[in-house]
Amino acid sequence: MRRATPVLRRPRSPGRREQIIEAGRRVIFAEGIWNATTRRIAEVAGINLATIHYHFANKDALLVAIYDDMLATIRAESRRDFAAPSPLVERIERVIALSWDFSQRNMEGQLMQSELTNYAIRNGLDDLAARQSQEYLGVYSRVFHEATDVQGRADLDIDGMSRFIIAGTDGILLHHFPKPDSRLSGEAFRKLSIGAQGYPLTSENPPLTARDLKAGRRRRS
Repeated sequence: MRRATPVLRRPRSPGRREQIIEAGRRVIFAEGIWNATTRRIAEVAGINLATIHYHFANKDALLVAIYDDMLATIRAESRRDFAAPSPLVERIERVIALSWDFSQRNMEGQLMQSELTNYAIRNGLDDLAARQSQEYLGVYSRVFHEATDVQGRADLDIDGMSRFIIAGTDGILLHHFPKPDSRLSGEAFRKLSIGAQGYPLTSENPPLTARDLKAGRRRRS
C-alpha cells in the first residue's frame, strides 16, 4: 500500500522548527538521506529526540519541511534574478548559467535533490516525488512564460522546453557527481543552452524556436 506524503504537525515554536530543519539539512548533506535519522539530527541540533517528534511526526515529515524550505528559497531567488524584463533567449542563457553556477556552489544540495526523488519513490511518498517534479517545472516555466516575447502567447511549448532543460541539467549533474570535472560539465551546460535555444516551440514545419523569437519572427517562411 502506497503512503501519502506525511502531514506536518503544527509547530508551536517557529524558531525551534527552523533549528531542526537546518540541522536536518546539514545531516542529509553530509551523510545522505538514507543514513540520516531523527536521532542523529537531534544530536546535531543540540536537542532531545522528543523535541523533534513534538514538531514533526517522523523523518519523512521532516524531509517534506526541508524540501519546502529549499523550494521557497529557489522561488524567491528566481523572482529576484528575473525581475527585469528580458526576451526568451536571454532567459534561457541566464537560467542555465545560473543553474551551473549554483550547482558548483551547492553540490551537496543538488545531490540531495537527486536522492530525495529516489527516496520518495522507494518509500511510497508518491505525492512528494510528484511535487518535486511539478514544482521545479513550475519555477522554470514561470521564468520563461514571463519573457517579453512570450507573454500572452499560448501557442508555444514552453513547458516542453522547460522539461528539456531540467532533464539536461539533471543528466549533466548525474555524470558530474561520481567524478567531478568542472571543465567538461561547464561545456555540457553551454551546449545545453545552445540546444534549448533551438528547441522547437511550435509544431510548424519548420518549427519556431527561441532564436526566431529573438529575430522577431513568429514563424519561419
